[in-house]
Amino acid sequence: MLIWSAFILGLLGNIHCLGMCGPIALLLPLKRGGFFTKILSITLYNLGRILTYTLFGAIFGLFGRMLELAGFQQYFSLVMGGVIIVGLFLPYYMKKTNIVACYMYICVGKIKGAFKDLLKNRSYFSLFSIGVLNGLLPCGMVYMALAGAVLAGSWYMGALYMAVFGVGTIPVMFATSID
Repeated sequence: MLIWSAFILGLLGNIHCLGMCGPIALLLPLKRGGFFTKILSITLYNLGRILTYTLFGAIFGLFGRMLELAGFQQYFSLVMGGVIIVGLFLPYYMKKTNIVACYMYICVGKIKGAFKDLLKNRSYFSLFSIGVLNGLLPCGMVYMALAGAVLAGSWYMGALYMAVFGVGTIPVMFATSID
């Protein structure tokens, strides 16, 4: 049942994905050629995103397992639920924390620089790499899915949870890229 929730979360997040990652999907340097070449290009981009989500899922699933073994998972879930609620009602203050500011300005700036270089290159490797980098960008939907990965019970179930979430996001990301 938990895995189905990942897929449904991905599907329900499609509108969010369109608004946040749609511009990246529209800018993809798709390989020139026939229909098959275009489909392969878009598929590689999406596989890159899903790979990043899957790796994060494995890490967060392992983290959740460690919390469970230590007897803290229930408390952690309550605290994270509180953080999400506070973030919903006080977004201005959440943006002002040093951790968020560091990630937003330093790390995201480096990711944007890498995007700039990759968007100039029409190779399969650059398309896959753009997807990998896209998975590193801050995203509320991914954060919600990672909360599910923490509850998955193991690193491999966390990885599966995030992979299935990523598959749920494919419809709009694929359709946006296809023209």
